[in-house]
Amino acid sequence: PALEVKESKVAPYMRDALEVFYAEHVEAKLKPSTGKQYRNLIDKRITPTLGKLKVGDVEHRHIASLHHSMRDTPYLANRTFAVLSKFFAWAEKNGYPPRNINPASGREKYKEHKREEFMDAEGLGRIGNAVAALEQAWYDKEAMRKRKERVPTDLPAISPQAANVIR
Repeated sequence: PALEVKESKVAPYMRDALEVFYAEHVEAKLKPSTGKQYRNLIDKRITPTLGKLKVGDVEHRHIASLHHSMRDTPYLANRTFAVLSKFFAWAEKNGYPPRNINPASGREKYKEHKREEFMDAEGLGRIGNAVAALEQAWYDKEAMRKRKERVPTDLPAISPQAANVIR
């Protein structure tokens, strides 16, 4: 019992362990864009809810409660759950909670609905303008060749046939 009391006094809090996880795992091994998502979820969702708990004290019910509180945003809830699951797997390998206890395991994710996005008239107009500009650059290059002028090689251009394919 004395050993358990001693270990509980030095056990890290979630907020501290999440920072170590972020530095040692996320920043070191994941893409910057993924790291940005992890940082946002840790700062805005996980730490405010679980940050004051010690890593070994987090139970399945804490994670289930957090996940359930985010039910109105299923995509965000599932991503938060995935970050917690990854964190506890990492923490277990690094000796944080007792071995073989991952409180994030076994939770069902919310069903996500695929988002369909369609290009609006403004987006189509921008593509059309870009294609027209690249096609005009091709005509300008051809005119320079006919005049036997030096043609810049770094000027992007597409042929009228390619422009028509894109249109």
